[in-house]
Amino acid sequence: MKRDWSKKDTLVALAGLQVLYPKDLGPDRMNAYVTHLYDIAPNTLLAAVQSLAHTKTFLPSIAEIREAARDIQHLADGKDDGEWFTAWYEVRRAVAKVGRAGHPVFNDPVLTDVIHYFGWYNLCTMPAADESIIKAQFRQVYTSIKEKQRMKEEYRTAVRQLADEAQQGKYQRFGDQLIKLAQKMGMEEVSEHDKVQRIASRHPSTSPD
Repeated sequence: MKRDWSKKDTLVALAGLQVLYPKDLGPDRMNAYVTHLYDIAPNTLLAAVQSLAHTKTFLPSIAEIREAARDIQHLADGKDDGEWFTAWYEVRRAVAKVGRAGHPVFNDPVLTDVIHYFGWYNLCTMPAADESIIKAQFRQVYTSIKEKQRMKEEYRTAVRQLADEAQQGKYQRFGDQLIKLAQKMGMEEVSEHDKVQRIASRHPSTSPD
């Protein structure tokens, strides 16, 4: 890929690291960072550094910066991996903000289930070397739970629709069972008016001559 930036641009993109981690990033180490990150566009590199600054207590490694830059470019190219990707970075931000002693609250119910699966303490104390492995496992678990919840909602929608049709007089042989099934799944109970209407539709009255 043809570069339209210089190593000076790369240095500028990494400058925030020197401010945040001055003791860990001397001149020699900074030169190594510039050399190994020079192939990344400065705007993407700057965004990666900014993101990691919010989630990392210690100086991010070159590999971590490259991974963050790759993820950001992936999003920019319209190749978002889905909600798990956003959820992962919510977790990383929460880890940095509240730590292992905290009790973060997430609006995403799927993410809450994933946290229970891994354990908050385990996510907070995972070794940096294992982060890519945990991230892959996180993606798998999140996607699996999300799919199960989607299927449950589809089942509920199907049963709700059948119960509504049963209230209108369809499925005469097992309409009551459909309505009871909907009630067991936590849906609204059938009103007495609906029951009367359903029975009346099954057995229409005939007026005398």
